[in-house]
Amino acid sequence: RKEVAQLIGKVFIQKAAVNLLSTVLDTPEFFWSAPDAMQNLYKRVCDYMELDNRVEVLNNRLMVLQEMLDMLRDHQNNHHAARLELIVIWLIVIEVVVGLFECASLFGWMGTHVGK
Repeated sequence: RKEVAQLIGKVFIQKAAVNLLSTVLDTPEFFWSAPDAMQNLYKRVCDYMELDNRVEVLNNRLMVLQEMLDMLRDHQNNHHAARLELIVIWLIVIEVVVGLFECASLFGWMGTHVGK
C-alpha cells in the first residue's frame, strides 16, 4: 500500500512539473523584450517541435498511469475491507457461541452438578 501511495505521489509531482512548474508551455521572458522576429522564430520552433502536442500526449499518458494506480489502490482498499468484514463476522460467530454457552449454563443444560 505504501508503494502505491508513493507512486501516486510521484505521478502527481510529474503532472505538476509538466503543467505548473515547467516553462515549456510559456514564452521565456527574453522573447517578451526581443524584437518581433525573435518571437516569431520562437513560435515557429515551438510549432516545429510540436510542444503543445507533446505536452498533451504526456498528460494523457500520466492520466492513464494515474487511473491504473487508482484502480490498484481501490483493489487494495477493497481487499482490506473484505478482510475486515471477515474478521467482524468471525467475532460475531464467537460472540454467539459464547452467548449460547452462557444461556446453556443459565438454564442448567450445561455444567457440572457435583453432589447431586
